[in-house]
Amino acid sequence: MLTTRKQDFGNRKNTAFAIDATATALLLRHRNSATVTLSLFNDGDTDISLLITYRTGLSNRRIGATSINSESSRSHTVFTCVVESRCKSTADGMSRFKTSRINLVDLAGSERQKLTGAAGERLKEAGNINRSLSQLGNLINILAEVSQTGKQRHIPYRDSRLTFLLQESLGGNAKLAMVCAISPAQSCRSETFSTLRFAQRAKAIKNKAVVNEVMQDDVNHLRQVIRQLRDELTVSTC
Repeated sequence: MLTTRKQDFGNRKNTAFAIDATATALLLRHRNSATVTLSLFNDGDTDISLLITYRTGLSNRRIGATSINSESSRSHTVFTCVVESRCKSTADGMSRFKTSRINLVDLAGSERQKLTGAAGERLKEAGNINRSLSQLGNLINILAEVSQTGKQRHIPYRDSRLTFLLQESLGGNAKLAMVCAISPAQSCRSETFSTLRFAQRAKAIKNKAVVNEVMQDDVNHLRQVIRQLRDELTVSTC
Protein backbone atom coordinates (compact mmCIF):
# COMPACT_ATOMS: atom_id res chain seq x y z
CA MET A 1 0.00 0.00 0.00
CA LEU A 2 1.12 3.53 -0.42
CA THR A 3 -0.26 6.89 0.47
CA THR A 4 1.43 10.16 -0.35
CA ARG A 5 0.79 13.78 0.29
CA LYS A 6 -0.78 15.79 -2.49
CA GLN A 7 -0.30 13.98 -5.80
CA ASP A 8 2.87 11.94 -5.27
CA PHE A 9 2.42 8.32 -6.23
CA GLY A 10 4.37 5.13 -6.72
CA ASN A 11 3.94 1.48 -7.48
CA ARG A 12 5.71 -1.84 -7.17
CA LYS A 13 5.20 -5.19 -8.90
CA ASN A 14 5.18 -7.40 -5.86
CA THR A 15 2.86 -8.38 -3.06
CA ALA A 16 2.61 -5.08 -1.24
CA PHE A 17 4.50 -1.92 -0.45
CA ALA A 18 4.42 1.20 1.65
CA ILE A 19 5.80 4.68 1.08
CA ASP A 20 6.28 7.29 3.78
CA ALA A 21 3.81 10.11 3.29
CA THR A 22 6.55 12.67 3.95
CA ALA A 23 8.52 11.59 0.87
CA THR A 24 9.08 14.57 -1.41
CA ALA A 25 10.02 12.76 -4.63
CA LEU A 26 8.80 9.31 -5.64
CA LEU A 27 10.46 7.95 -8.77
CA LEU A 28 8.41 5.80 -11.11
CA ARG A 29 10.26 3.57 -13.54
CA HIS A 30 9.44 1.02 -16.22
CA ARG A 31 10.64 -2.43 -15.22
CA ASN A 32 9.53 -3.81 -18.58
CA SER A 33 7.07 -2.84 -21.29
CA ALA A 34 4.05 -3.39 -19.04
CA THR A 35 5.17 -2.82 -15.45
CA VAL A 36 5.66 0.42 -13.56
CA THR A 37 7.87 0.14 -10.47
CA LEU A 38 8.93 2.40 -7.66
CA SER A 39 12.51 3.18 -6.70
CA LEU A 40 11.68 2.79 -2.99
CA PHE A 41 9.50 -0.02 -1.70
CA ASN A 42 8.86 -2.64 0.98
CA ASP A 43 7.97 -6.16 -0.06
CA GLY A 44 5.54 -8.44 1.68
CA ASP A 45 5.62 -12.12 0.74
CA THR A 46 4.03 -13.67 3.84
CA ASP A 47 0.78 -13.08 5.70
CA ILE A 48 2.56 -11.28 8.55
CA SER A 49 4.76 -9.08 6.35
CA LEU A 50 1.76 -8.27 4.16
CA LEU A 51 -0.24 -7.17 7.20
CA ILE A 52 2.66 -5.10 8.52
CA THR A 53 3.09 -3.42 5.14
CA TYR A 54 -0.65 -2.77 4.92
CA ARG A 55 -0.71 -1.15 8.36
CA THR A 56 2.36 0.93 7.58
CA GLY A 57 0.76 2.25 4.43
CA LEU A 58 -2.51 2.88 6.26
CA SER A 59 -0.70 4.86 8.95
CA ASN A 60 0.75 7.10 6.22
CA ARG A 61 -2.70 7.93 4.89
CA ARG A 62 -3.36 11.65 5.12
CA ILE A 63 -6.65 12.96 6.49
CA GLY A 64 -7.70 16.42 7.61
CA ALA A 65 -10.77 18.30 8.79
CA THR A 66 -12.80 20.63 6.58
CA SER A 67 -16.10 22.38 7.21
CA ILE A 68 -18.04 19.48 5.63
CA ASN A 69 -15.92 16.48 6.60
CA SER A 70 -14.00 15.98 9.84
CA GLU A 71 -11.91 13.16 8.31
CA SER A 72 -11.46 14.27 4.72
CA SER A 73 -8.97 12.26 2.67
CA ARG A 74 -5.99 14.41 1.73
CA SER A 75 -4.26 11.72 -0.33
CA HIS A 76 -5.03 8.93 -2.76
CA THR A 77 -4.35 5.42 -1.50
CA VAL A 78 -3.19 2.42 -3.54
CA PHE A 79 -2.87 -1.19 -2.40
CA THR A 80 -1.25 -3.56 -4.89
CA CYS A 81 -1.27 -7.33 -4.59
CA VAL A 82 0.17 -9.88 -7.02
CA VAL A 83 -1.33 -13.38 -6.90
CA GLU A 84 0.66 -16.23 -8.45
CA SER A 85 -0.40 -19.80 -9.18
CA ARG A 86 1.78 -22.72 -10.27
CA CYS A 87 0.64 -26.20 -11.23
CA LYS A 88 2.03 -29.19 -13.12
CA SER A 89 0.02 -31.58 -15.27
CA THR A 90 0.78 -35.27 -14.77
CA ALA A 91 -0.67 -36.03 -18.19
CA ASP A 92 1.65 -33.99 -20.39
CA GLY A 93 4.28 -32.81 -17.92
CA MET A 94 3.52 -29.17 -18.68
CA SER A 95 4.09 -26.60 -15.94
CA ARG A 96 1.63 -23.70 -15.89
CA PHE A 97 2.31 -20.38 -14.24
CA LYS A 98 -0.47 -17.81 -13.81
CA THR A 99 -0.17 -14.34 -12.35
CA SER A 100 -2.65 -11.59 -11.59
CA ARG A 101 -2.03 -8.08 -10.36
CA ILE A 102 -4.74 -6.38 -8.30
CA ASN A 103 -4.71 -2.62 -7.75
CA LEU A 104 -7.15 -1.33 -5.13
CA VAL A 105 -7.34 2.46 -5.41
CA ASP A 106 -9.05 4.84 -3.00
CA LEU A 107 -9.25 8.27 -4.64
CA ALA A 108 -9.59 11.40 -2.55
CA GLY A 109 -12.73 13.29 -3.54
CA SER A 110 -12.75 16.54 -5.47
CA GLU A 111 -13.50 19.67 -3.46
CA ARG A 112 -14.95 23.13 -3.90
CA GLN A 113 -13.29 25.69 -1.68
CA LYS A 114 -16.58 27.53 -1.21
CA LEU A 115 -18.13 24.50 0.49
CA THR A 116 -15.14 23.13 2.40
CA GLY A 117 -13.82 26.45 3.61
CA ALA A 118 -10.30 25.17 2.98
CA ALA A 119 -7.46 27.61 3.58
CA GLY A 120 -3.68 27.50 3.82
CA GLU A 121 -2.27 23.95 3.62
CA ARG A 122 -5.76 22.45 3.19
CA LEU A 123 -6.38 24.69 0.19
CA LYS A 124 -3.07 23.62 -1.42
CA GLU A 125 -3.93 19.97 -0.83
CA ALA A 126 -7.37 20.48 -2.38
CA GLY A 127 -5.81 22.10 -5.44
CA ASN A 128 -3.43 19.19 -5.93
CA ILE A 129 -6.22 16.64 -5.44
CA ASN A 130 -8.45 18.39 -7.97
CA ARG A 131 -5.60 18.68 -10.46
CA SER A 132 -4.77 15.00 -10.08
CA LEU A 133 -8.42 13.97 -10.57
CA SER A 134 -8.73 16.26 -13.59
CA GLN A 135 -5.73 14.60 -15.25
CA LEU A 136 -7.15 11.17 -14.45
CA GLY A 137 -10.55 12.20 -15.84
CA ASN A 138 -8.94 13.45 -19.06
CA LEU A 139 -7.14 10.12 -19.47
CA ILE A 140 -10.35 8.18 -18.88
CA ASN A 141 -12.17 10.34 -21.46
CA ILE A 142 -9.54 9.54 -24.10
CA LEU A 143 -9.53 5.81 -23.31
CA ALA A 144 -13.33 5.73 -23.48
CA GLU A 145 -13.26 7.54 -26.84
CA VAL A 146 -10.72 5.06 -28.22
CA SER A 147 -12.88 2.15 -27.01
CA GLN A 148 -16.03 3.57 -28.61
CA THR A 149 -14.63 4.82 -31.91
CA GLY A 150 -11.70 2.46 -32.43
CA LYS A 151 -9.64 5.44 -33.56
CA GLN A 152 -6.11 5.40 -32.17
CA ARG A 153 -4.68 8.51 -30.56
CA HIS A 154 -2.04 9.53 -28.06
CA ILE A 155 -2.81 8.31 -24.53
CA PRO A 156 -1.44 10.82 -21.95
CA TYR A 157 -0.32 8.33 -19.30
CA ARG A 158 2.60 10.57 -18.34
CA ASP A 159 0.50 13.61 -17.47
CA SER A 160 0.79 12.78 -13.77
CA ARG A 161 2.22 10.19 -11.40
CA LEU A 162 -1.29 8.85 -10.82
CA THR A 163 -2.06 8.23 -14.49
CA PHE A 164 1.42 6.78 -15.03
CA LEU A 165 0.95 4.45 -12.10
CA LEU A 166 -2.49 3.23 -13.19
CA GLN A 167 -1.84 2.87 -16.92
CA GLU A 168 -1.87 -0.93 -16.76
CA SER A 169 -5.12 -0.98 -14.79
CA LEU A 170 -6.91 1.54 -17.00
CA GLY A 171 -5.78 0.67 -20.52
CA GLY A 172 -3.83 -2.54 -20.25
CA ASN A 173 -4.58 -6.22 -19.82
CA ALA A 174 -7.02 -5.64 -16.98
CA LYS A 175 -10.63 -5.45 -15.88
CA LEU A 176 -11.77 -2.22 -14.25
CA ALA A 177 -14.46 -1.75 -11.62
CA MET A 178 -15.38 1.51 -9.89
CA VAL A 179 -17.34 2.11 -6.68
CA CYS A 180 -18.68 5.64 -6.18
CA ALA A 181 -19.28 7.30 -2.82
CA ILE A 182 -22.08 9.84 -3.24
CA SER A 183 -24.48 11.72 -1.01
CA PRO A 184 -28.27 12.11 -1.32
CA ALA A 185 -28.05 15.59 0.22
CA GLN A 186 -29.27 18.42 -2.00
CA SER A 187 -26.21 20.47 -1.02
CA CYS A 188 -23.97 17.79 -2.60
CA ARG A 189 -25.97 17.54 -5.82
CA SER A 190 -23.23 18.98 -8.02
CA GLU A 191 -20.55 16.64 -6.59
CA THR A 192 -22.88 13.63 -6.90
CA PHE A 193 -23.56 14.28 -10.59
CA SER A 194 -19.88 14.90 -11.27
CA THR A 195 -18.90 11.63 -9.58
CA LEU A 196 -21.51 9.63 -11.50
CA ARG A 197 -20.42 11.14 -14.81
CA PHE A 198 -16.83 10.25 -13.95
CA ALA A 199 -17.84 6.62 -13.32
CA GLN A 200 -19.95 6.53 -16.49
CA ARG A 201 -16.95 7.52 -18.58
CA ALA A 202 -14.80 4.89 -16.87
CA LYS A 203 -17.47 2.27 -17.62
CA ALA A 204 -17.10 3.02 -21.33
CA ILE A 205 -13.49 1.78 -21.34
CA LYS A 206 -13.33 -1.65 -22.99
CA ASN A 207 -10.22 -3.75 -22.45
CA LYS A 208 -9.70 -7.23 -23.85
CA ALA A 209 -8.24 -8.91 -20.79
CA VAL A 210 -6.70 -12.36 -21.15
CA VAL A 211 -5.25 -14.74 -18.58
CA ASN A 212 -1.58 -14.15 -17.83
CA GLU A 213 -0.39 -17.74 -18.25
CA VAL A 214 3.00 -19.14 -19.15
CA MET A 215 3.42 -22.82 -20.03
CA GLN A 216 6.76 -24.58 -19.72
CA ASP A 217 7.80 -28.09 -20.70
CA ASP A 218 9.22 -30.40 -18.06
CA VAL A 219 12.65 -31.45 -19.39
CA ASN A 220 12.72 -34.68 -17.40
CA HIS A 221 9.30 -35.66 -18.70
CA LEU A 222 10.37 -34.99 -22.28
CA ARG A 223 13.50 -37.09 -21.81
CA GLN A 224 11.37 -39.93 -20.53
CA VAL A 225 9.10 -39.70 -23.57
CA ILE A 226 12.17 -39.78 -25.86
CA ARG A 227 13.46 -42.92 -24.11
CA GLN A 228 10.08 -44.61 -24.51
CA LEU A 229 9.99 -43.77 -28.21
CA ARG A 230 13.50 -45.09 -28.67
CA ASP A 231 12.60 -48.31 -26.91
CA GLU A 232 9.51 -48.72 -29.10
CA LEU A 233 11.60 -48.04 -32.19
CA THR A 234 14.19 -50.61 -31.10
CA VAL A 235 11.51 -53.26 -30.53
CA SER A 236 9.84 -52.59 -33.87
CA THR A 237 13.14 -52.94 -35.77
CA CYS A 238 14.08 -56.24 -34.15
